[in-house]
Amino acid sequence: MKTSHAIPLRLIALLAGAMTAACSGSGTTTTGTTTTSTASGTTTTTTTTATGPLALGPFAQPSIGAPLPASMGTNAPLLASGATPGTFNPAMNTVFPLIESELWSDPGVNVYGLNAPNGATLTFLGTNQVNGVMVGVYEFKFSNIDAGVTSDGTASTIPNSGNTPIGLIATNLNYTLLATWVIPSVRGNVASNGFGVSGYQTPASGVPTSGTATYLATGGASGNVVVPSGVGAVKGDVAVNANFATGALSGSLTNMTIGTGAAAVPWNNVSLSGSLSGASFSGTTTAASPSASNTFTFAAGATGYLNGALYGPNGQELGAVWSLHDNAGGGKSALGLLGATKQ
Repeated sequence: MKTSHAIPLRLIALLAGAMTAACSGSGTTTTGTTTTSTASGTTTTTTTTATGPLALGPFAQPSIGAPLPASMGTNAPLLASGATPGTFNPAMNTVFPLIESELWSDPGVNVYGLNAPNGATLTFLGTNQVNGVMVGVYEFKFSNIDAGVTSDGTASTIPNSGNTPIGLIATNLNYTLLATWVIPSVRGNVASNGFGVSGYQTPASGVPTSGTATYLATGGASGNVVVPSGVGAVKGDVAVNANFATGALSGSLTNMTIGTGAAAVPWNNVSLSGSLSGASFSGTTTAASPSASNTFTFAAGATGYLNGALYGPNGQELGAVWSLHDNAGGGKSALGLLGATKQ
């Protein structure tokens, strides 16, 4: 297990709006040995973990580039079947290939979009008790990174990386896995904030060929907004309409707000448009005019990407990675997740 990221790094972002403990040594840390079972046997790894979720503070970069469309790379999806349980309860060593995209930060230079040509995966290794709560444990593989992480954002170190920390927050619907991870800057190296969706994807035979459906979730959209002067976490509601006869998708992210450490304020609502190809879909996003402008709001008409899939044996759920980019004033980028359930 190792990482060999040589590119310099610094993205200090909020991890899905839930990061509250500092990763720069301001919190208590403990070092211990964790033993996990993997498909190839038993692996023992020494890790340093923080007592709270890995937090990333404010940062400034002169130039903010656009996120790339989320991709599974060369990986194949994990398909649902009639035997897939209706509650998220993966077997040990289940590998979840991620449809993912990240924002990376080069210290003092820019923030830019990236994803892994070979894809990224989360392998379920069971559960562990963290601060009295049982949380999922995963092996996260991305490029040269191979690290064991808990799903509550608690910091672990990437083996052979000079103690570079990594944190993961993974949540789920019944069939859909939504993941956000962060690798903060350590001694001026490159930092990353990534978003990915996976789960038990609907097989082609399970996708309806006629009729329509609406997928809804209150609070089902989340993400980070990066501007030259800082970063904020957004959240809101999801509504997606699917026309299975034509393959067309349309929808919106509404009631979107942004928090930057103070009270949340209104942010842009976002329209969604895409088309299905089997259970997978791709499309675009467009920012609506904000009800009130602030440092983090986007100009009306700013665009981005939508990439995701239907999950469950018969398309019971929908998950995706979404993004936006605004070129004005050094650039602004938003990257996030959405998950919703068929009504």
